[in-house]
Amino acid sequence: EGDDLHGLPMYTSLSHADGVAAFALCGLGPVGIDIEASFRAAELPGIAESVCHPCEIESLANFAEPMRSRALLALWVRKEALLKAEGVGLAREMCSFRAAAGAEFFLVGGTREIPAACSVRLAMLDVGERWTAAVAAPREAAVECLQLHPSDAPPAGRSIDGRSLYVS
Repeated sequence: EGDDLHGLPMYTSLSHADGVAAFALCGLGPVGIDIEASFRAAELPGIAESVCHPCEIESLANFAEPMRSRALLALWVRKEALLKAEGVGLAREMCSFRAAAGAEFFLVGGTREIPAACSVRLAMLDVGERWTAAVAAPREAAVECLQLHPSDAPPAGRSIDGRSLYVS
């Protein structure tokens, strides 16, 4: 959603799963993020047809388990990140579009979440083996993944490594 930070539009997205949270912030346009626990991959094969575009089902057929389930989970987080960037959530059926890592998508705009047409690209995030995460961000945006742990938290109002990330 578009909020203002010192008069500049800021777009945010939040995802949480099994005790962790992922947060995306972007000043260039709509952003969407999703994170899921990697163990969830085992739960997804039964819903592959509702997640996958027909071309994606064909691609997944080339993988043996457990790689097929892991690829399906990666596809899920990419699609959910894109749907969040569009501002429609799960109102659009995942099987109606393809979502390859690195692919660009045109968002039409004209809504509160997307005031003007723009493009976003999908990127997988390196969040370790226990989690699978993706972000959809404007193609001009530099995507940086910063992982915080409770023991890393600085005193309120301090930045981490000179970045403008504040913990309160």
